[in-house]
Amino acid sequence: MKEYGSIEAAIFDLGGVIFGISLDPVFHSWAESIGCQPQDVEAKFRTDSQWAVYERFEIGQISPREYRDHVCDLLGARLSPEDFDRGWNSIYLELLPGIESLLKQLRQTLRLVALTNTNQIHAKEWRLRYSDILTYFEKVFASHEIGARKPDPASFQIVLDYLDTDPGKVVFIDDNPGNVHGASAIGIKGIVATSPHEIIDEFQRTVPEIEM
Repeated sequence: MKEYGSIEAAIFDLGGVIFGISLDPVFHSWAESIGCQPQDVEAKFRTDSQWAVYERFEIGQISPREYRDHVCDLLGARLSPEDFDRGWNSIYLELLPGIESLLKQLRQTLRLVALTNTNQIHAKEWRLRYSDILTYFEKVFASHEIGARKPDPASFQIVLDYLDTDPGKVVFIDDNPGNVHGASAIGIKGIVATSPHEIIDEFQRTVPEIEM
């Protein structure tokens, strides 16, 4: 495989980079099931305690049932597992325009893997919904399966160990600046991008030896 200078591989985030995500459909779905307004669901959901528990869910420390119960307690209403999951999985939107052609181009010269902060309920959905685009990655690392989430250095190290390469030979693309900072802190070249066009621009700026 030809290499772009010193770069051997690219690690991609999924949500916000490969496909769109939004919590708005989640709040609307749950509100419809409960019989209230979406803004009321959002206000009860967006709490510090919710995010702390969610991070535990993302590294596999709590079960889907425990997480559903936690959110229902926050909402002050009970949702069936089916209603919860239907709403929870409505977070996923369409592929970002142009992302497939970009991956196809990069795969000719770089090893491509993905690293995503996710959870057991969501993973069942995105692995099925985006099964075609995921074939461009030789492996997808999911936080709840590896027991570490971005920007924890351990999450990046697990991927580097799999690639069997040095951090300076890898590029990481994410739409979250905090995650990119975490990758950069251990020597991985980081790119903050939310569209294929931005990825190309940032590749050319951050890794000038890459011709695109």
